[in-house]
Amino acid sequence: AHHRAYPEAESDFLALLGIWIDYKVQVEALSRRQLRRWCEDRFLSPTRMREWDDLHRQLHKVMRERGHVVNAQPADRDQIHKALLSGLLGNIARRDERGFYRGTRDRIVAIWPASRLARTKARWIMAAELTETTRLFARHVSKIEPEWIDEVASHQLRYDHSEAHWSTKRECVLAFESVSLWGLPVIARRPVDYATVEPQNARGVFIREGLARDLVRSSATFLSHNRALIATLREEEAKLRSPGSRVDEERVVAFFEMHLPCDISSTATLDSWYRTAPSLARNRLFLARDDVAGDVDFLNAKSFPDFLQVGESSLTLRYCCAPGTDRDGVSVEVPLYLINQLKPAVTDRLIPGFLNDKILMLLKTLPKRFRRLLVPLPDMVETLLPIIKTHPGRLLEAIAAATSEQTGMDITPQDFDANALPPHLHLHIELVDEQGGIQRVGNDVDALQRQFGSEGGKRFDTAIAGSIERRDIDEWDFGPLPLKVPGKIGSARVTAYPALAEASGGVAIRLCESLEEAAVCHRLGLHQLILHQLPVQRRLLRRIPEIDRLCLLFVTVGSCKALREDIVHAVLDRAFDCVPEKIRNAELFLELVQMGRSSVAPTVQQLTLEVGEILTQLTKTRSKLADAEQVAPSLVVEVKQQLERLVGPGFVCATPPQWLPELPRFLRAVALRIDKAMIDPEQDRMRCNRVEPFLARLNTLGSSTLCSPPVVDYRWLVEEYRVSVFAQELKTSRPVSSDRLEKQWQRAMRSDRTT
Repeated sequence: AHHRAYPEAESDFLALLGIWIDYKVQVEALSRRQLRRWCEDRFLSPTRMREWDDLHRQLHKVMRERGHVVNAQPADRDQIHKALLSGLLGNIARRDERGFYRGTRDRIVAIWPASRLARTKARWIMAAELTETTRLFARHVSKIEPEWIDEVASHQLRYDHSEAHWSTKRECVLAFESVSLWGLPVIARRPVDYATVEPQNARGVFIREGLARDLVRSSATFLSHNRALIATLREEEAKLRSPGSRVDEERVVAFFEMHLPCDISSTATLDSWYRTAPSLARNRLFLARDDVAGDVDFLNAKSFPDFLQVGESSLTLRYCCAPGTDRDGVSVEVPLYLINQLKPAVTDRLIPGFLNDKILMLLKTLPKRFRRLLVPLPDMVETLLPIIKTHPGRLLEAIAAATSEQTGMDITPQDFDANALPPHLHLHIELVDEQGGIQRVGNDVDALQRQFGSEGGKRFDTAIAGSIERRDIDEWDFGPLPLKVPGKIGSARVTAYPALAEASGGVAIRLCESLEEAAVCHRLGLHQLILHQLPVQRRLLRRIPEIDRLCLLFVTVGSCKALREDIVHAVLDRAFDCVPEKIRNAELFLELVQMGRSSVAPTVQQLTLEVGEILTQLTKTRSKLADAEQVAPSLVVEVKQQLERLVGPGFVCATPPQWLPELPRFLRAVALRIDKAMIDPEQDRMRCNRVEPFLARLNTLGSSTLCSPPVVDYRWLVEEYRVSVFAQELKTSRPVSSDRLEKQWQRAMRSDRTT
C-alpha cells in the first residue's frame, strides 16, 4: 500500500524514482534510527537504500570528474525513459493482436503480476529485467513509444524498404520503410524519401512513374510538349482501337534514362536543374514522335475525323477505347439548339475507319436465310463496300440495297438489328444545354430528334431571333431575303435560313434551322403571298370545280381538306413555274406574279380533269381487289402498297407534272395485272420476280433521297417497267428495259452522292 502511494501508472521506474526522491528528503530530515523506522514502515530495506545512496554518490562523483554538468532543469519523463532504453534494448516487447507481448529474438513475455502495468494494455513496454520461472516475466516495466527505439538504437536497427512509388502529393519518390530490432518489428510501412536511401533506384522510379506516365507537375516546358505529343498518340490508339500500339512506355523510359541527369529524382531537383541548365541540355528532353512510337505510319485523318460539322459549328469528336463501358467508341457533345440540324445519313457513316467493321457486324445480324447467301462475310464486305459508298441514303439503306443487289433477295433496312452493334460502332451523342449540363446521351439520332426536336427548335428560335423576322405580311414591302443569316448562341456560331412561311391571316418571315426546312417553308409561304396579290384567283381556288365529286372519290385515301390544299399548291406550282428558293426579292416576286396570274384558271381546269380521271380509275381498280382477296392475298398486299405510292395523301403535288397524266394508265395496268393473276397466279409470281429487284432498291431509300430528281426518274421508270411486264397491251410512254433501269439507278447513285 505504501508503494502504491507513488501514482505512476505507466512506469515502475518512475515509481522507484519517487521512492528515491522521498528517501533523499527523509535522509536530511530524520535521525538514523528514525530513517530506519521510516524504511521499515514502508517495507524498504535500510541496508539496500544506503547501498543505493552510496552508488548514486559514486556515480555523481565520476560524472563530475569527467566534466559533465548537472542539468539545470530536471529531466522529464520521456528523457528518463529514453536514457533507460538505450541500455535495455534487449528487454523491449510489443503487444500483439492476441494480447501477448512479443519481445526481441521471438520471445513471448508476460508482465510481472505485481507491476503497475500488469492490468494495462500498453502497446510497447521496456523492462529492467526478464526473469524466467513458469513463464518469462518482465519486471520493473514502463510504457514506451516505438519512435524512441529508432532514436536511441539506430545502430542496432535493421531497415528494409519496399514499394517504391511516385507520390503526386509530395512530388518525389517514396518507399515504405520497415524497422526491426533483433527480429522484433518496430515501425511498419513508414513513408520515406527513397532518394535518401537508393538514389539511382529512385531516379528510375521517377522516370518510369513520374515522367513516362506524366505524373510530374512542373512548369518545365518539355513536359507540356511531351504531354501534347503523347495525348495525340493516345488518341490515335483509341481511333485504331489498339492500346499501346503508338505509345511505347519502354521507349520513353529509355529516352529519359539517356538524357536526364543522374542526380534528378524529384520535381524539386528537376526544377532546380532546369532553371540553370543550358538550352541544349533542356532541348534533349523534348520527345519526338519516333522516340515514343518508333517507326509507325501516320494515321489517315480522313478515316478518323476530329470534328463533326453541324451547320456552321464544328463539334469535337472524342475517341475512347474502353471495351465494356458506355464511353467506348466515339462521343460528341451536341448543343440542344443544334439537335434538328444533325443528319442521320452523315452520323451513320461519320467514321470511315470503322465502316468495314460496322458493315460486317450488321451483316451478322441478318436472318440466316439472307446471311448464308453472303458468306464468307469478311470477303463480302469488300465486295459491297464500293456500292455502299456510292449509295446516297443512310447506311442501313445502302447496305440493304447492296445486299439485295448481290443476292437477288428483297432485303430491307428492317432486316438488320442495329441495336446489336457493339458500343464503339455507334456515335454517342451527348445533348447539352447552354450551361454544358448533359440532358441526354443516346446513339439514335431519330429518337433524340423526336424527343428533343421541339425544345431544341424553341431554343434556336429564341437565341437567333432578330430584326429580320416579321409577321402579318400581305405584300413584299421588305428588302431582299438573304439565303442565310449568321448568328451566335453563347460562344458558338450558328446559321439560320430565312424563309417565307404560312401564318394565320397572312405570311411571316421565319428563321429555319436548315436549308431543307427553309425550302419547304418558303414554297408554302410564297404561295400564300401570291394569293394575297391575286384576289380573283384566290376566290377561284376557294371554289375548285367539281371539288365535291373529287372528295367523294378521294374519301378512301384522305380528307377533302387535304385534297383541296394539295390541288391548290399543285396549281400554284404549275402556274408560277419557278424554283421557289430563288425568289428572294420584291422585283423577282412581282415579275413572277405578273407572269403566272393568267395561267391560274386554265391550270385549275386542266388539273381538275387529271385528278378526276385518276381518282375514277383508282375506284375501278380498287373494286377488283375484293375478288382477288381469296385467290391471291399476297398480290393484294403488294397492290395496296403500289396504290398508296401512286395515289396517296399529297399525290397531286408529289407527282411530277409530266407523270401525273400517266397515273390513270398505271392504275389500269394494275387492274389488268389483277385480272391476269386471278387466271394464272404462277405466271404473275414469275413476272413479279422480274420487277422485284428494281423495286427493292426504292424500299431501301429514305424519304429525303427519294425526292432527289435522279431517284424520282428511276422511281417512275420502274412504274413504266411494271406496265411493260404486267400489261404490255397498254404500251409505255418511253422505252424501258432492265438494262435502262440499271443505268438510271447507277446515274441516280452517282448524282446524289456528289450533291
